[in-house]
Amino acid sequence: MSQSSNEKKGFPDLEDKVKRLRAHQAEWTQVSVAEKLSILKQIQKLALGVIDEWLALAGDWKAGKDGNKELAQLDEMQGGVYAFFRSLSVLIQVLTPAASSETADKIVFAKPPGVREVNGQKRVKVYPNGVAEGALFPNLNIEIYLEPGTDATQGKEYLDAKKRGTGALALVLGAGNQASIPLVDSLHRMFVRNDVVFLKHNPAAEYLSDIVEKIMQPLIQRDVFHHAKGGIAEGAYLLDVCDNAHMTGSDKTYETIVFGSLKNKQEGKKPIFTKEFTSELGNVTPFVIVPGAYSDAELNYLVQQVVGCVVNNNSFNCVAAKLLVVQKDWPQRAKFMQAIKTELAKVPRKNAWYPGASARYDAFLKQYGNKVEIVGETEKTEKLLPWAIIPDVPAKKGEYALCNEAFCGILAETALDTHSVPEFLTACAKFCNDDVWGNLGISIFIDPSSEKQYAAEFDQYLCDLKYGGIAVNTWVATLFAIGVAAWGGYPGNTPENIQSGIGFVGNLYMLDHAQKTVARAPTMLLMGAKYPWFPTHKTAMKLLRSMVEFESGSTYWGFAKALWNGMTA
Repeated sequence: MSQSSNEKKGFPDLEDKVKRLRAHQAEWTQVSVAEKLSILKQIQKLALGVIDEWLALAGDWKAGKDGNKELAQLDEMQGGVYAFFRSLSVLIQVLTPAASSETADKIVFAKPPGVREVNGQKRVKVYPNGVAEGALFPNLNIEIYLEPGTDATQGKEYLDAKKRGTGALALVLGAGNQASIPLVDSLHRMFVRNDVVFLKHNPAAEYLSDIVEKIMQPLIQRDVFHHAKGGIAEGAYLLDVCDNAHMTGSDKTYETIVFGSLKNKQEGKKPIFTKEFTSELGNVTPFVIVPGAYSDAELNYLVQQVVGCVVNNNSFNCVAAKLLVVQKDWPQRAKFMQAIKTELAKVPRKNAWYPGASARYDAFLKQYGNKVEIVGETEKTEKLLPWAIIPDVPAKKGEYALCNEAFCGILAETALDTHSVPEFLTACAKFCNDDVWGNLGISIFIDPSSEKQYAAEFDQYLCDLKYGGIAVNTWVATLFAIGVAAWGGYPGNTPENIQSGIGFVGNLYMLDHAQKTVARAPTMLLMGAKYPWFPTHKTAMKLLRSMVEFESGSTYWGFAKALWNGMTA
C-alpha cells in the first residue's frame, strides 16, 4: 500500500508524529550516552510512580467481570512490571561506564561477567553479574552462545548508526499479551540500535497506552518516541512510512504483512513488504522431562514448575508450557502426570481475555475428542475455559498439537520410545528441532544424578538444540524477564519459513554475534525457594515488588527484602 493512498484515508495524528520523529532521527544517533543514561533514569522514576495504576488497569482488563483481579495483577507484575524494570536496570548498568568513556568513534560498554570457549564456540556469561544478582536466584547461570568462530564484541549496531548519522524510524508493532514486551522492544530499538521509534499498540492491550504516555514522557518530549492505538489501517500506514519494523505476535500476522495475504504465501508468491522486519512469533513450547529418579520433593517442585508455566497469564505467553516431552517407559511418568492434573485442578479458571482463545480451545477439543482430560472446574463459557490436558499425543511430524500453538490453557503430552538417558537426549533433540513447530524457546528438566552422570551428553544436547532460548530446570521465560538474553527464534529463519521469527531483541549487553541463550539452574533452588510463577507461592507479589525496588537502584535493604520474600514463600 503506497504512502499517498494511506494519506488519502487521513491519519493526521499519525502523520504529525511521524514528521516529528523524522525531524529528530538523525539527532538521536548523536545524543551522548550520558544523556541517554539520564533519560533512562527519568523513565525509571516515572514508572515507579505508576505501578499501582498499571496493575489496576491490567487487573480490570485481564480479569474482566468473571475473572480474579488479584491473580491477573500478579500475572501482570511478573510479565509486565518486573520485566520492564529489569530491562531498564540492565540498560543502565551497561551504559554507565560508556557515559564516561565515550569519544567520537569509540564507546566502551559494560563488559559481561565472563567469556569461555567450548569446542571453538564462545559462551558469554551474562547472569549473574555480582553477588546480589547471584543471591536472588542461587546457582542460576545464563550464557549467550555466539556464532562459532566469532568474538564477544559489543555495540556494532549502535556505533554503526552513530557513524552514519542519518538515523532510522523503527515501527514496533506491540505484543498484546504482556505489557513489558512492546516497551522492551522499543527500548531495544532506541538504545541498542539507535533508532527512533513509533510504537503501535496491539488492540488486545490498549490499556497500556495511558501508562506508556506517562512513563515514556522524556522520550516523547524529545520527539524520538511516539505511540498510538489503532487497527489494520493504521498499521498499514505506519508500515508504509517506517524504515524498519519489529513485531511480536503470530506467524499468521507476520505472513499477512509480508506477503499481502496468507493465500499469497500459500501460493508461493514473493514478499511485498521487503523492508527489514524482525519478529518474535512464539512456538509450541516443549517442556522436556529427562528420564531419571526424581525424589518426591524434586518431582513436586517439577510439577509446580510446569503448572505455573501453564496458568501464568492464562497461558497467553509465547513460551507457555504447551508440550510435555517424556520417555515412554519412564517409571515416574504416571505419577508425574497425575500430580500435574491434581495441581492444575486447584488453580481457578482465568478470564480468556486474549482474542481467539475460545476458538483455539475448541479446535483442540475437536481434534482430540475423548482424549482430552478436563481438570478442575469443568464448566466452559466464552470467557472461562477449563484447564485441559491431552495425554499421549503421537510423536510424529505433522501431528496437530505439535504444529499448532494453542495459546490457551491446554497442555499436551507426548512420549519418545527410548530406553536410556543418552538415547533420549539424542532422539529429543532431533524431535524438537524437526517435528515441533517453532524455535523460540524450550525448557528442560533433569535430576541432579543424571545431570552429573551424563554431563558430556547433556552439554552436547544443549548444543544440538536449535532454539533461540534454552532453559535447564527453570522456565525459558526467565531469559526474557531477566533482560540479558538475546531473545528470538534460532538464526536461519526466512520469510518463506518464518517459524519463531527473525532477529533478536533484548541482548542488552549488545553482543554482536549471538546465536542462542542458555540458562542453567539447579533442579531445586536453595532451601526449596519457589519461583514467583509457582501457583503455591504465597508471597509472590511481595517478592516481585521487592525485586522491582531492588532493580530501581534502592539500597541493599531492597535486596534484603527481595531475598526474604523469596525464601519465605
